[in-house]
Amino acid sequence: MAKTIATVPAPLRHTEPPRQPSQMAGGELPAGDFNRLYTIRQAADLTGIHYWLLLRAVNHGDVPSYQFGNARRRVRLPDIEAVIAAAGRGGRA
Repeated sequence: MAKTIATVPAPLRHTEPPRQPSQMAGGELPAGDFNRLYTIRQAADLTGIHYWLLLRAVNHGDVPSYQFGNARRRVRLPDIEAVIAAAGRGGRA
């Protein structure tokens, strides 16, 4: 049985504005880097989603992740937003 991110409490479903990139440890986000790969922690900070919630969604396969060698898993912001949009409609991306 597949678990979905649809069980997210309503206040976490993209209702709070995303945090500014300058709040990230890495500095500011250049314009046009929307399809860039981010660590799970960076993506959680940018989208305003709790880290553990995003990590659980990645571990369950709801949000696709990418890993090169032994590096950290990375995610794309459009993938996260697609899962959030699908959860709001009651389905999967």
